[in-house]
Amino acid sequence: MDFRKISHLTFLLLLSIQFLASAQPEKFGKIDKDVLEMSIYEKDSSASAVVLFDVARTYFQYNTGKESFELVFERHRRVKIFNKDGYEYADAYIPTYDKGAHDEEVFAIKGYTYVLEDGKVEKYKLDKSAIYKEQENKYWNSTRFTMPNVTEGCVLEYTYKITSDFYTFLKDWQFQEEIPVIYSEYDVKVPEYYTYQKVTGGFMPLQLKSQNTVSTTVGSGTSTLTYQENQEVWVLEHAPAIKEEDYITTIDDYVVNIKYQLASFQIPGRTYENVLGSWEKINERLLLDEEFGRQVGKGAYLKEFAAQILAKASTEQEKIIYAYEMIRQYMSWNGSSALYASDNLKNIFNNRKGNAADINLLLTSLLQQLDIDAFPIALSTRSNGKLNMALPMIDKLNYVICGVNMGESTLMLDATDKDLLPGMLPIRCLNWMGRIIDKDRSQWINIRPNGGLNATTNVFLQMKDGKLAGDIMSSYKEYSSTMIRKEITKTGLDDMIKEKKADLEDFFIINDHKVSDLEEERKKVDFRYSVEAVDDMADIFYFNPFVEKIVESNPFTQEKRDYPVDFACPIKQKLTATLVLPEGYEVDEIPEPAVVVLPEEAGKFSYQVVSTGQTVQLRCSFEINKVMFLPSEYAYLKEFFNYVVNKQNETIVLKKRT
Repeated sequence: MDFRKISHLTFLLLLSIQFLASAQPEKFGKIDKDVLEMSIYEKDSSASAVVLFDVARTYFQYNTGKESFELVFERHRRVKIFNKDGYEYADAYIPTYDKGAHDEEVFAIKGYTYVLEDGKVEKYKLDKSAIYKEQENKYWNSTRFTMPNVTEGCVLEYTYKITSDFYTFLKDWQFQEEIPVIYSEYDVKVPEYYTYQKVTGGFMPLQLKSQNTVSTTVGSGTSTLTYQENQEVWVLEHAPAIKEEDYITTIDDYVVNIKYQLASFQIPGRTYENVLGSWEKINERLLLDEEFGRQVGKGAYLKEFAAQILAKASTEQEKIIYAYEMIRQYMSWNGSSALYASDNLKNIFNNRKGNAADINLLLTSLLQQLDIDAFPIALSTRSNGKLNMALPMIDKLNYVICGVNMGESTLMLDATDKDLLPGMLPIRCLNWMGRIIDKDRSQWINIRPNGGLNATTNVFLQMKDGKLAGDIMSSYKEYSSTMIRKEITKTGLDDMIKEKKADLEDFFIINDHKVSDLEEERKKVDFRYSVEAVDDMADIFYFNPFVEKIVESNPFTQEKRDYPVDFACPIKQKLTATLVLPEGYEVDEIPEPAVVVLPEEAGKFSYQVVSTGQTVQLRCSFEINKVMFLPSEYAYLKEFFNYVVNKQNETIVLKKRT
């Protein structure tokens, strides 16, 4: 036994435990040697890096010259790199908002890389030449830099400040990252004149470290101003790394974070003003916005479209369908989700390309010109996270669709997707709730999927020229159809056919194939193949009818799950396989029938093989009827998928009569 190795391991463990207990913010520019000697993070030995601490402050400072407040954000961050996989955390990205005369400015950037060389702590300074700025788009800039001399075992440290003219939203703070975070803190100090509503998210509780009210005086002589400031300090310690999981909206829905949005303010000498303190106030603000509500319903540029529709439409429903088809075909989506129009809608219309708000506000305007009761619906896409109905946060809205009042129901339209039928929304929009933005109504609306993942496969095989031969037809409807169409658009139909042939070629030779008219029929996509078996019939023949798997593999492999499972829409898949036995053969063994039903009919799997004379037929169906499953329901959902996968692997055994 090598006692030197045991002693070294004990030393590292004690060092790690000691460090975990003392990982608090430290003075910039100084570091303990022990931190550099740390070789793993004891709570997650697989981590390529760990955030030692990340501390931010947001506060207001009074500019006596301008006689107004400006917002200041400060950050101090320190990261330990264990191996080369962690080098990416040496890159810093700081986004800033810029809107004409008002903007945000990054300054006071300082940084050091600490390295242990020959037993001594060496530090390398971040050079100003390594800092550069980029314009991301019309309103956003970024400041970027990469820390110098990054090596395995080093520690990175940097600080910066941002001044801002925008205080409708304070800087969001995220307490978790893709690597573990030992200590994260957000210190927010707000003058008494401003009231902010806050929302926290994530699956770990935040600690309110302190909450104080302090008196502040600025200026001098007769130009002094004294006011109270309300301070909150939020802390999270030993936060585990964020781990992506299948079937979620966005990981941001489950990351521990905090957001502040201005609800109201009252400056001395001025009347009280409600800014965004309610969803009704957000509705009012959007209707008055030049890039939203003021654009809707106007435009002589749409009169020609309206006249064409009125010339051929005899009912209100026809008007809606024609308007939807016109905008869908005329406009091209640039792939961008947006709450606001990117330009004047007339210019967007003439350019024939725009973001989601551009296209669906155009559709709303056209419908209104046809005297249809149409209105925008604002929502948050799945990748943007779920809305909190109890907390009005305008920055959580990032998408617009069109709603049409149909009496007791609302028809929801999105003209960005050329593969969707009227009334179907893109899967990216299926995120629980949306908000109707209209002068006569400001209310919530449930964003339900109008359809699901729907696929059916029919297999028919019989003996022909000494081999099993027949047809395989797969039919895709609703969202399955749109997904297939998008894949064809992306890769081409020929590549799609090659891929499907490759899935079958272990068992069959493809003699012919046919695909439904993709332009003519948008409701579904059909693939038909004429096939013959690769292998000749043996005395004992094993036949698996699942030429196209209902479930390829179980996506749920973790022991437990921290986040809900969100399927976005229902799933319905069916397989029917008919086998006419060759002369001289009989069924030797068939799988047992099965029916498995999840609690509350949330899912169902049925499987039955019936042998009658010379015909064997399999009927199988798989359904997921509930869109969301809670972590507490994960165990039986995982077992349900396991059962389906295993059942698909069972074979029908045929044998030659003796």
